Amino acid sequence: MWTRGEAGLDKDELLKIWREHKGKICGLALGLLFGLAVAALGLGKTLFIAFCMLIGYFIGRHLDSGQGWSEWWKHISRRRW
Repeated sequence: MWTRGEAGLDKDELLKIWREHKGKICGLALGLLFGLAVAALGLGKTLFIAFCMLIGYFIGRHLDSGQGWSEWWKHISRRRW
């Protein structure tokens, strides 16, 4: 699995590693980015940015489902808090 040729790992080996460990790889990358952001900006600012990204994700996910802004607003405004 970890054999190296002249140019290192080939594309098929990297794809296999990605398929088997993509959750770990993404989690590691997100943890690294979060840690760097906390070190550079502080915890409060980093959490605020993460919250804004989460809101953007949910809006984008709704728009990706084929519905427009008006449908998104109807969906948000009909919820009862």
